[in-house]
Amino acid sequence: MTGQRVFMTLDFTPLLSAISCPVLVLYGDRDAAAVAGAKTYRNQLSNVEIRALSDVGHDVFFEAPTESLAPQPLPRHASWRWRHRVGVDHTSRDSPAATAGPGR
Repeated sequence: MTGQRVFMTLDFTPLLSAISCPVLVLYGDRDAAAVAGAKTYRNQLSNVEIRALSDVGHDVFFEAPTESLAPQPLPRHASWRWRHRVGVDHTSRDSPAATAGPGR
């Protein structure tokens, strides 16, 4: 069986309810499969934010890079180690550590 066929047989839907961290589902409103899938995520995830981008298809990051890759606020619960690894200190995204980036 090819890798693609194996992938098509996988169904992780029953495991979605075990996810407790915040989840952002971002999709284009012209992607029929994603529109249908968003309902599943809404029903199965306890901490989900769902955003549909208007007039966007399957490749949201290529078709709407400004909207899909816009900087998001850091989660308050992000650890110091994680913030340090991504180059952001505890004050804000506009801090010198955030703008300099890791290792700069």
